[in-house]
Amino acid sequence: MHVFTYGTLMEPAVMEVVTGRRFVSRPAVLRGYARFRIRGAVYPGIIATPGAVTEGAVYRDVDVVSAARLDTFEGETYDRVGLGIEVDAGSSASPPVRAEVYVITPSQRSRLSSDAWDPEQFRRQHLGAYLQRCAG
Repeated sequence: MHVFTYGTLMEPAVMEVVTGRRFVSRPAVLRGYARFRIRGAVYPGIIATPGAVTEGAVYRDVDVVSAARLDTFEGETYDRVGLGIEVDAGSSASPPVRAEVYVITPSQRSRLSSDAWDPEQFRRQHLGAYLQRCAG
């Protein structure tokens, strides 16, 4: 299966710590969903939003053991759903690809702030400590 990531798991080091494996990834886009920071956290959630575009990365050929580890990592805050994504967006030769995506559950939506989540800010300010927390 393919897994589209839009938050901390876009970082290959985080993906490796969580799954214990390395996967090939490519830039990808999810249309119709917007990414927001979760209050009191350094990671985001996404919700369906007409016209929105979320940039991320897709990991190809994720095995079932790694998918189970991702499910545990994401916990009850997210539902894993199959959605169509665009790999290498902007290339007219790329048809949509089905990928598993972790979408915030309806019961957790109130945790979303109105602030967009910034991947660059996460890398600069939080990645090191986040990796240590995930590894521990």
